[in-house]
Amino acid sequence: MSRESVLDIRSVGKRFGDMQAVADLSLIVIEGEILALLGPSGCGKTTTLRMVAGLEDPSEGEIVYDGRVVASATDGTFVPPNKRNMGIVFQSYALWPHMTVFENVAHPLKVRRFPKAEIRERVASILETVGMTGFEDRPIPELSGGQQQRVALARAVVYEPRMLLLDEPFSNLDAQLRGQMRLELRNIQRRLGMTTLFVTHDQIEALSFADRIAVMHEGRLVQVGTPEEVYRSPTSTIVRDFLGRIISSRGSVVSADKDGIDVDMPGFGGHRLHVSTAPNDISPGGSVEISIRPEDILVKTPSDVEDRANRLRAVIKALLFVGDHWECQVQMGDELLLLHLPHTEAWQEGQQVDLVFPPDSLSVWARS
Repeated sequence: MSRESVLDIRSVGKRFGDMQAVADLSLIVIEGEILALLGPSGCGKTTTLRMVAGLEDPSEGEIVYDGRVVASATDGTFVPPNKRNMGIVFQSYALWPHMTVFENVAHPLKVRRFPKAEIRERVASILETVGMTGFEDRPIPELSGGQQQRVALARAVVYEPRMLLLDEPFSNLDAQLRGQMRLELRNIQRRLGMTTLFVTHDQIEALSFADRIAVMHEGRLVQVGTPEEVYRSPTSTIVRDFLGRIISSRGSVVSADKDGIDVDMPGFGGHRLHVSTAPNDISPGGSVEISIRPEDILVKTPSDVEDRANRLRAVIKALLFVGDHWECQVQMGDELLLLHLPHTEAWQEGQQVDLVFPPDSLSVWARS
């Protein structure tokens, strides 16, 4: 990427007693981007964010922000949070309930001794940006969850920090409001051009909101890439299984050449699948795991006679109508697969269907 780096995390680690919460983590955040730290609870993502914010000091490595070292375990450098010029929105929003919206947003400016006229101007401008004009005198307890989030965001960016940190920013909102606020917050971030680092355990949030995703597991960084890269081209089964749904089954390699590999799949009723690409270390006789995203499987009726590779017969065992699609449990050999089928078709339990596994949508993982 041609833009300069705003944050450079260099071989950072963090220990709490005998527990290694973060280990040898190196990551660069580029100017203007939204980068998500994604992973399950306990993977070290929040600890990483807290070290960036200055709420924790690293046990190893150093953190460079805006061209200067703000934390170093080697020489003991530690710049406190209020000297790092970062805006932070906490999971709980941490708004002061005894203050009005205006007073909450104005507080960082008052602490920095901005002139009163400039405070009024800045607060009015940022409240307009986040869609909260007219709420200046409203007490915080009278606001909805989405409105409180907007106020927390306004307070975090009103003094124009170089970087915005978000800790699970959507977790306190209901499902419908989460989707709406993701779009609104991304639009606000784009208008402000503010570099953003946010923590989430929610794959949908990371995929839909971030420009790049850094996946963490057990304190370590396991893959960094665009949402499409980490979803479509995972470099490990850890990333593959954490991001979205996956269908996997073991098989035995029958043949391997430049055109791909053929694999016998006992779990799929002994059917054979052809895979277009595979790792170089795959050879005939080897044990592998074949994986595919459910949305990549094509569902056809037996009357559709179009010739397709990897077309396997299956039976619909259960159907659930959920509005915009059917949730469908399909049995193929010994495997039960959960698929989403279009609501426009009249599917029935017990119906035979053909599942088509596109060769270029299958991925191969060597197994011992």
